[in-house]
Amino acid sequence: MDSAAPLPHPVVSREDWLAARIALKAEEKRVLREYDALAAQRRALPWVKVDKLYVFDTPSGPRTLSDLFAGRSQLIVQHFMFAPEWEEGCVGCSLGPTICTAFGRIWKTTTSSLPACRARPWPN
Repeated sequence: MDSAAPLPHPVVSREDWLAARIALKAEEKRVLREYDALAAQRRALPWVKVDKLYVFDTPSGPRTLSDLFAGRSQLIVQHFMFAPEWEEGCVGCSLGPTICTAFGRIWKTTTSSLPACRARPWPN
């Protein structure tokens, strides 16, 4: 490195760095509190009753939105990227089901999950 070339950042004493870091940490905490308050407002939004009958094509035939819940209180639908012409699904999308199994009990008792994609049907 050429000693005459300017450094990309100023170099300061440890004390000056610590003072700047403490100030930044306070700002990070303030922003996080604002984000938490905004998230609480989002969770408090009223719900809308689903009156329309939605029907989905599944490997086991047509199923309603209610059927997809399978008697559970939550439904997670993951858009799994798997185009009809592909031989394999998206590597990143494939991690989702693996990670979700780590949640154990919640998946077995309160939550149904399913992938949604445009893949061609499996041959019988």
